[in-house]
Amino acid sequence: MYFYNQQYWEVNNLEITNSATAEGERYGIKVEAQDVGTYNHFYIQNNYVHDVKGTNSDALKATGGILVLVTGTAVRSKWNDVRIDGNTVERVDRTGINSASSWGNNDNTGSFEPFTNLVISNNTLNDIGGDGIVMRASINGLIQYNVVNAAHNRDTHYDVAIWAINSTNPVMQYNEAYNTKTTNDGQGFDCDYNLSGCTVQYNYSHDNEGGFLLIMGVGAIRNVDMVVRYNISQNDRARTFQFSDSYTPLNASIYNNTIYVGSGLTTSIVYGLGGSNPLSFKNNIVYNLGSGGYTVKGNDVYDYNLFYGNHPTSEPSDPHKLTSDPLFVTAGSGGTGRNTVDGYKLVAGSPAIGSGVLIGGNGGKDYWGNAVSSTGAPNRGAYNGAGIPAGSANLTLLSDNFETGAATGWSASGGTWSVVTDGSKVYNQSSTAAAAVTAYSGQNAWQNYAVSAKVKADAFDSTNYAGVGLVARRVDVNNYYVFMYYKLNNTLKIAKVSGGNGHRSGDDAVQSGHGNVVRLQGGRQRQYA
Repeated sequence: MYFYNQQYWEVNNLEITNSATAEGERYGIKVEAQDVGTYNHFYIQNNYVHDVKGTNSDALKATGGILVLVTGTAVRSKWNDVRIDGNTVERVDRTGINSASSWGNNDNTGSFEPFTNLVISNNTLNDIGGDGIVMRASINGLIQYNVVNAAHNRDTHYDVAIWAINSTNPVMQYNEAYNTKTTNDGQGFDCDYNLSGCTVQYNYSHDNEGGFLLIMGVGAIRNVDMVVRYNISQNDRARTFQFSDSYTPLNASIYNNTIYVGSGLTTSIVYGLGGSNPLSFKNNIVYNLGSGGYTVKGNDVYDYNLFYGNHPTSEPSDPHKLTSDPLFVTAGSGGTGRNTVDGYKLVAGSPAIGSGVLIGGNGGKDYWGNAVSSTGAPNRGAYNGAGIPAGSANLTLLSDNFETGAATGWSASGGTWSVVTDGSKVYNQSSTAAAAVTAYSGQNAWQNYAVSAKVKADAFDSTNYAGVGLVARRVDVNNYYVFMYYKLNNTLKIAKVSGGNGHRSGDDAVQSGHGNVVRLQGGRQRQYA
């Protein structure tokens, strides 16, 4: 769909595709205003835009899903009241959602005519060739409540899942970005060139190959007054915070974020600082089980942070540093979804509770919406609640999506196990000849809990007793419960293995494509497909 010099439109509830064999300049929805002054009200809502065969050429970054732009140089022009909301964008090249303008250079040269009342919200993007969501040429623009999965999936240039450039006071909040590919940027978020007042808050970034946040520099490509607060980064790779072009923005403040780096990762926490502007890094929790370090300048200010786990020699000095366990509910347990990170709340008695330093203009709330005082000392990290009473909540004891590419913390008994890609990362057992094969993690002291997993059987050996299932309350190789799908008669069975001998009960016919759940409470066992 193409709209040229049109305003007061609403495009809702459509399915749009633009596929082809070869790449070309293609779009799902393109809205263009050329030399018109101010154009008003264009809403693009609840559409399904997919399979757009644009080009991944860096010269045509705009091709892809949804584009709203201003062109021409004869008349200063802009958009007012643009809303891109609730759309699903999948398998498009190059960019998922994009705003752009020929009057969009926020470089103090007088040619800046930004979009006003621009909101990009509640969109879901999957499998994007290059950039996910790009906000250009805006003032007070909002990027919020979006999910971007697998951006930078085909383009060979430099792409990020969610970012802003050439804008004043852009806010990126309540978003989730994950599985962004490559280290040519490859981050979940980016405060890019020519930004004034970029705020990144309340976001969840995980499993991005390039890291959590890219931050561009100063001078002719300025970036001033940047705030990064109350975000959660879990198992982002390469660089948690990357300062590109070796410059630190003027007035860059990073505070009250929770950073988790799992075992076996080499993620640099802070990378590439340069120039003369100091970085302020306060009240953060860095839970570093990896081997990556920090780039620190002499005038940077690190204060009231908690550094736990591995301590590389480059870890910055901090006059109020803590190195004790922050007592997360369950570190490393975040899954897919902003609501899966309760494991990063603090247990009552955590040394991080109430031990931070007051920061003015702190936004008034934490990642979960708990109040943050304007007068009293906050917690360290992204959680500002009073603490979760130990043992009082339904806690996530273990969660793993294997997106790190490793099965850290898992053990195997028999078979041939490895992490492979099958759409997403999975833990795969490839031998059909092995018997009584299990992979396990966690603690055999756990008693009352639920186990859930998606289980897929690609092949069986020739015996009718071959099967695949979910193990719980495993003591050792000869003692455990199992919820099993058997090839024989296409049935589900509940079994208890004791002393190496199996005891089965209950046969139910099953259809393929189900997940399995085992719930254990006292002496009762309930199992579902």
